[in-house]
Amino acid sequence: MKTTMKEKIIRSMLGLLQTQGLKFTMDDIVRDLRISKSTLYNNFKSRDALFEAMIDYLFETLDAEEREVLESDASLDEKLIAIISVFPREFGVFQNHVYQSLMNMPAVYDKIHAHNQQRFAHFNEYLDKGVKDGLVRENIPRDVFFHLLLLAQRGMTDPNVLASFNMTYRDAVNESLEIMLHGIMTDEGQHQTESK
Repeated sequence: MKTTMKEKIIRSMLGLLQTQGLKFTMDDIVRDLRISKSTLYNNFKSRDALFEAMIDYLFETLDAEEREVLESDASLDEKLIAIISVFPREFGVFQNHVYQSLMNMPAVYDKIHAHNQQRFAHFNEYLDKGVKDGLVRENIPRDVFFHLLLLAQRGMTDPNVLASFNMTYRDAVNESLEIMLHGIMTDEGQHQTESK
């Protein structure tokens, strides 16, 4: 499928976020793509509009990945992990300071917040299914659980943390969720703890 000019501009912006953080300018995009300013501004009227389009683009990618797993024959725990861990490669540009700056842009914040709510609604549906099927404890405090998930997800966006773990973002989040869903104790360890 042919890449549109809008997508080229968004991909250029993602590359510039990686190398320059939020210091990049619209002129940097013009130079990177060798396009005219009028071409850029015909597609995006402002830098803020470009940020909003970038968030939409990334979430569309993420939603497609999530749908693929949810529509598969994967097990419940694989689907739960997938809902949280699907993460477009491009999100790697969101180091904590970039993420915090984006969250200060009201329209971007609203999009990120709405998308997180949607993902946790999906997660809740699968938790409910797990409870119904006897695979998930009914009495877990979900607000606490979701907060832990968000902390794990955000904590793993720091490239220095990932480098120290020698892991990709996806691997680190998968390991975090594996621990949350299955604990750190073996069956024997759980048996001994429960028998005391």
